[in-house]
Amino acid sequence: MGCGMAWAQMDSAGLDEVVISGSLRPVLRRASAVPVQVLQRSFFRANPGPNMFESIQMVNGLQPQVNCNVCSAGDIHINGMEGAYTLVTIDGMPMVSALGTVYGLMGIPNSLLERVEIIKGAASALYGPEAMAGVVNLITRQPGGKPFTHAEFSGSSHAEWSADVAVGYKAGRMNMLSSIHGFRMNRVMDFNSDGFADIPVQQRFSFFQKIAFDRKSKLPASLALRSFREYRWGGELEWEERFAGTDSVYGERIITRRTELLGNYRLDILGKPALQFSGTAHRQNSVYGTLPFHAAQYVGFMQLLWTWNQRGISWLAGLPLRYTHYDDGTPATANPQRNFLPGVFIQAEGRGLKQTDYNLSLRTDIDRVHGIIWSPRLALKRSISGGKSLRFNLGTAYRPVNVFTEDHAALTGARTVVFREALLPERAWSALLNFTAPLNIPKHFARLEAGLFHTRFSNKIVADYFSNPNQIIYANLNGFAISRGLSMDADFYGKSGRRLMLGFTLMQVGFLSHDSHGRKEFEAQIHSPPFSASLQWQQVLPGKVVFDLGAKCYSPMRLPVVPYDFRPEYSPWYVLLNAQCSRKFRHGMEVFTGIRNLLNFVPRDPLLRPFDPFDKNIHVDNPQGYTFDTAYNYASMQGRRIFAGLRLLL
Repeated sequence: MGCGMAWAQMDSAGLDEVVISGSLRPVLRRASAVPVQVLQRSFFRANPGPNMFESIQMVNGLQPQVNCNVCSAGDIHINGMEGAYTLVTIDGMPMVSALGTVYGLMGIPNSLLERVEIIKGAASALYGPEAMAGVVNLITRQPGGKPFTHAEFSGSSHAEWSADVAVGYKAGRMNMLSSIHGFRMNRVMDFNSDGFADIPVQQRFSFFQKIAFDRKSKLPASLALRSFREYRWGGELEWEERFAGTDSVYGERIITRRTELLGNYRLDILGKPALQFSGTAHRQNSVYGTLPFHAAQYVGFMQLLWTWNQRGISWLAGLPLRYTHYDDGTPATANPQRNFLPGVFIQAEGRGLKQTDYNLSLRTDIDRVHGIIWSPRLALKRSISGGKSLRFNLGTAYRPVNVFTEDHAALTGARTVVFREALLPERAWSALLNFTAPLNIPKHFARLEAGLFHTRFSNKIVADYFSNPNQIIYANLNGFAISRGLSMDADFYGKSGRRLMLGFTLMQVGFLSHDSHGRKEFEAQIHSPPFSASLQWQQVLPGKVVFDLGAKCYSPMRLPVVPYDFRPEYSPWYVLLNAQCSRKFRHGMEVFTGIRNLLNFVPRDPLLRPFDPFDKNIHVDNPQGYTFDTAYNYASMQGRRIFAGLRLLL
């Protein structure tokens, strides 16, 4: 598993941080039986970007994946598993899931974040559906303490302009945090001369307000609201709004409006349970070529949490209730989907035989379609002499399906969506063995973390691109899918200001089924590189200049080619390299500049037949019968770009 040091203090290497994602209660990271990766705000300063999605590119084991070469829709893969299996939460509550994973991730500015906690592996025992690959918990900044103003402004050579302003202040018995974020990229660029914009035009604005109340009882209470608006389009260079929905000039235009509300209130009654609640309204008005996509998703979530200690055991019990309304007008939702999902879970933490810490969790959810669904989890941690520790986690997860989030290509290009059968919910078993140990290196603090992981899916939903070049055929896999491999990270902290993080992941991700003769066949999953490696290096240079270098290397990964495709079925080896120099001055001012994608790597031939996007001339000089397709992707089309910015902390 990734170590996620994120430039923590050298003496403790972040092990004395308090984390909450692994057990839904505060615990020291070194004592948690569930491995939790932590990214502090300093990590995002070393990896600046206009949003969280771009900044986490350099994290080992995580792969922010661009799924469309026209509109740049994206999601987050954990250990090679598709982004739909990653549950993104805000302050522990499910806020970014299903429809929101497609575009909502790019609307989360780094200025909102206090830290990010990452769990790799099945986590449905505490988090319910969708947490099959893991959980990315975005923890927002806390109001309170001294008043402050934090501002960050940046621009790039691609005419990307970003502004973030956050203000913390006190109003009566309320501690307030107000934040606004704006991003604008209006330059149309076509570096590969295929007639399509390489980077979609984007304009977005978000507002965030968080309030922490000072109660006489001293019990916590907070309320937060976020509003997000975005306009983006990508397509042929001549596209204008008047062409939306027509077959004159191809374009993909997406208008997103999203509102989020979340709160936490500790009740002053017997047991002092915590009431947590959240709600999201996500509305999307889009056109993909001639296909309109008008989608709406409303999610309400509430749970009561009780905690108590008894005979050395820490107990946690919860009553979650989730309501989802989803309608996208596609064949998958001929009628709007409305679903109440009540549940109950209980967790016990303590110390057992031979100084072994344990975490036992059991959850049951009641689905009106699929009935009662059980999700157990076992987590063990054994401390070994010399600061070493060994963790073992075993758990299950499940997830119902929205096809648009299964594969964005279901709505783009010219392929027809076909359902071979009624789709069943996916199930997964996940196992993890994790080992951490300090390294004895003179004048350095160093730590090694290694992990073996294995996830097995049943009822895996597979999108078949290859049987028919004009169709995407969805069905439950007749067999099972796997994600298994090895991950290793090493961190070095020198007293001279040098900090180095190295990591790599080896994995096998794909489908195991039987052929007509009963023999097992393995098929590699698309967009899952068998090998990836990351590097982050920070060095203090003369003049108090801080130099940051980040690199991510990917091995060839399988891609969704069509029959007789002239493009290779596997991507090449490639490296993404970012560099930054920053300098702090008096009165809280900091300037920074750098280069993203220093090696200027971009995929070749990302679009098939871009000169005929509506397939009007597929029978002209086209012996292979190619049709327009946008699904052949594995990296962003963003080439090399210089950026610079200014930070102020008053």
